[in-house]
Amino acid sequence: MLVSTCCGAEAWNETDLCSACKEHADFEEDNDYDYYEAMAEENGWVTPVNDFFDEDVWVTYWMQMEKSKNGEIEGRPIPPHRSA
Repeated sequence: MLVSTCCGAEAWNETDLCSACKEHADFEEDNDYDYYEAMAEENGWVTPVNDFFDEDVWVTYWMQMEKSKNGEIEGRPIPPHRSA
């Protein structure tokens, strides 16, 4: 997803944004990892201690933790781990 640097408008591509944004704004990829890592630290959830797992694995875990926190799913997700 692209995020406008001027107003924060989100779109899947630049053609989906208003003409004002297209004329003067830069666009950057939205960084889900940074957003969810900050949420994890704030909520005391497990965070990575090394880079063994890709960022996508952690984002998926944190998204599930958010759903658990909001009562959207039952139980508590298991953090990424290496099995023996």
